[in-house]
Amino acid sequence: DLGFILVAMVSGRTLAMLSNRIIDAGIDARNPRTASRHIPTGRISRRQAKLWALISAVVFCLAALALNFWCFILAPLALVLLVVYPYAKRFTPYAHYILGGAQAIAPLGVFLAITATLSWEIVPFAVAVGLWVGSFDIYYAFQDVGFDRVEGLHSLPADFGEQPVMVAALGGHLLTGALLVCTCYIFNAGIWLVAATVVFTLALVAEHLIVQTRRELIGVAFFTLNGLLSVAYFVSFVVAFAWFLQ
Repeated sequence: DLGFILVAMVSGRTLAMLSNRIIDAGIDARNPRTASRHIPTGRISRRQAKLWALISAVVFCLAALALNFWCFILAPLALVLLVVYPYAKRFTPYAHYILGGAQAIAPLGVFLAITATLSWEIVPFAVAVGLWVGSFDIYYAFQDVGFDRVEGLHSLPADFGEQPVMVAALGGHLLTGALLVCTCYIFNAGIWLVAATVVFTLALVAEHLIVQTRRELIGVAFFTLNGLLSVAYFVSFVVAFAWFLQ
């Protein structure tokens, strides 16, 4: 099952990224920060991108079918959530949390793939993932506040100002940490993972301070730091699981 879970993860992410680029190609072309992306510059045509998006969707559904019946039945819902995010910023400043919701289906999907059922026990972890992603997407939106206002696009920083939503993003990350600790308790994960969760949460606070004081490092905080945190926390899960098996 692990192989099919990985295939679903990669194909789902590929579909989401391609959909974002296809749907926002016109906006990206007008934004100096994104004008050099592949579709605006013609390095990849819309037709090519749509073809690969379709292939990714088919692969995702086939991986879901290989996992179990319920994964396959719910796969179209997951695909809709992955594709709808780019449209959200045209209508609501809360698009960050729609992105978070799309990411939150990943732990739900893995749990469903492994157990062939859903349980309330996995919900705190899924919500934590959603808040984590939604909150750091708020930071990422700081880069386009001026452009979004001119284009009539929505984001929390563009609609409500940067300082108030900094507090909201920090609150979201603190709540992420609290929900992860709850998850450790629910699954009896042990003190090692609780300690790793505390360190993870402190790192999110550090990310907040980086964005607060050094806006030019938003890209570092968004991509590099979050990537490292993801890997480190995953390793902590593996170590905790190995400890549990002993």
